Amino acid sequence: MAYKLQLLDSVTIHPVFHVSLLKKKVGNREVLSTLPSLPVESPLQPQAILERRMIKRNHQAATQMLVHWASLKPSEATWEFANDLVHRFPQFDLETRSI
Repeated sequence: MAYKLQLLDSVTIHPVFHVSLLKKKVGNREVLSTLPSLPVESPLQPQAILERRMIKRNHQAATQMLVHWASLKPSEATWEFANDLVHRFPQFDLETRSI
């Protein structure tokens, strides 16, 4: 079961979400009507690898890396699969942790 959400025209994500990704609203806290914007002129580029971890993915071991993205704060780092990083950013050296 999935729901199609009415999102702002400026949002660039797909509007259909599986019910497991949605949460019931609790309380009367106001929700922001605008999303933070990323710089359009420069797409995100990895700046450094902060951590590494092994997880189970499709019944196999997979490496994830905590990526500090250029133009974002280290607190906004995201976990990415190493294989995906190699395909998306071939110039990025995962061993030396920098471009």
